[in-house]
Amino acid sequence: MMLPVLAAALGVAAGVPLIRCLWCLVGLIRLFPNHARAHRSKWGWLQLAIAPEAYVLSAAAVALGMQRDAALANASLVALTCALAGAAAALAGLAASLWTFVTFPTIGTGHYVANGQTVISRGPYGWVRHPTYLGVLLMWFGLGLAYRDVFVLALAAGVGALYALYARSEERMMLAAFGDAYSSYRGCVGSFLPKSLRPFQARATAHPQ
Repeated sequence: MMLPVLAAALGVAAGVPLIRCLWCLVGLIRLFPNHARAHRSKWGWLQLAIAPEAYVLSAAAVALGMQRDAALANASLVALTCALAGAAAALAGLAASLWTFVTFPTIGTGHYVANGQTVISRGPYGWVRHPTYLGVLLMWFGLGLAYRDVFVLALAAGVGALYALYARSEERMMLAAFGDAYSSYRGCVGSFLPKSLRPFQARATAHPQ
């Protein structure tokens, strides 16, 4: 019973990044039109540095997926626990990404503010300011944890630091675009981890500003 469950968990942890990679490739089609129509747009070394991240993650997933037989040969309760936790993290990351897209369909690659855009505080944005980036990090750590790969976990930590800088750069643009509205939102909602057990809109309704 252990081996089929372990194989399935390892397959999920490696498969989720590939799904995201295909999604990012489709997103490239929207890249230039979105930025061309944007009210504000920003490109710099951070945006260029983060651009290949999804494809690096996919390459790591393929490389680890090819080692699945070796992982199955060393099956243990610890391996199964890590694989299940990693698969759960990867699926949570995918769910966060999908929820973000459903909430904010015009979201795309890079930093830009679309014409007519407002501060988004519903859906996953009611819990964290950067649900997409949180989803990405869950996929990275899920893959590394599932396969117990120290190198991928170290890469995940580096990607996390890069996304923290990326988020700060994005927020400076959002503050310039939305001023006090975004400042108020940022003060109430955590960056990657929730500040409250209730979403932002529920708190704003209970305590109107």
